[in-house]
Amino acid sequence: MVYTPQWRNTQIIPAEPAVLSCYLNITAAAKDLAIYIPWEYCQLDYSYAVALTAEDGTGNLEIDLELDAASGTEMHSLTLATSAAVGTIAEGTVTTVAACKDLGRHNTDRDAVNIETETGVGTAMLYMYFISDNTI
Repeated sequence: MVYTPQWRNTQIIPAEPAVLSCYLNITAAAKDLAIYIPWEYCQLDYSYAVALTAEDGTGNLEIDLELDAASGTEMHSLTLATSAAVGTIAEGTVTTVAACKDLGRHNTDRDAVNIETETGVGTAMLYMYFISDNTI
């Protein structure tokens, strides 16, 4: 059986910005979590993380958003400081502009955001904002 996407699986962004959010339970070991993008022809415009628990003090909470896979090109980088209190917000810094563009279900090489947590221990909510990519 071959999976054929339906229109609802491959649509352009219905309203901008469109948001994908994710709860992160971060341990000292590095982890990778792939979030698939449900739209076509979009770009990652903005990201931020909110600390839900006080960080443990062992190191900054590092979150990297990478293109499609753990070995993918880094798109955004976020850091919650070692002493971050509950409610602390860390805004994403764009690392590679080209990697943030032409994302979506139409291109299997660019259809996911890999969330890589590298150091620190704690929990956070991650929010990623997508807009239509009118550069293609």
